[in-house]
Amino acid sequence: MAVTTTPEAPAGKDVARGQQGRISGGLLDPKMLWKSTPSALAKLDPRVQIKNPVMFVVEVGALVTTFTAIFNDKQPAFNWTVVVFLWLTVVFANRRGPRQGPGRDAAAGQAGDRGPAAGRLEARAAEPA
Repeated sequence: MAVTTTPEAPAGKDVARGQQGRISGGLLDPKMLWKSTPSALAKLDPRVQIKNPVMFVVEVGALVTTFTAIFNDKQPAFNWTVVVFLWLTVVFANRRGPRQGPGRDAAAGQAGDRGPAAGRLEARAAEPA
């Protein structure tokens, strides 16, 4: 398993606090979580979920098990464990990771830029044989 660490900090920056060599970012970075949470919650809307039938069924199952755990709880430990796992599945499977958002935006910006090689290939294809 590879571990990414921050580069050596210049003297005087965070070295006094013991921050040298700490792992930066990651999936639990508060800034990324804060930025991606609204979109994750917006994807809980059934109108969005219906486009993905499997996740829609998981969301309906999460709602039913939550209702069952609240009002008809004969085995609380098991029921609440299932509820937690279903809701975590619904939220995190639809979230499209916080790291995928910026990459998608960059790819959309470059969609029209195919570079000079593409122009040469198109010119060759247009030439009569």
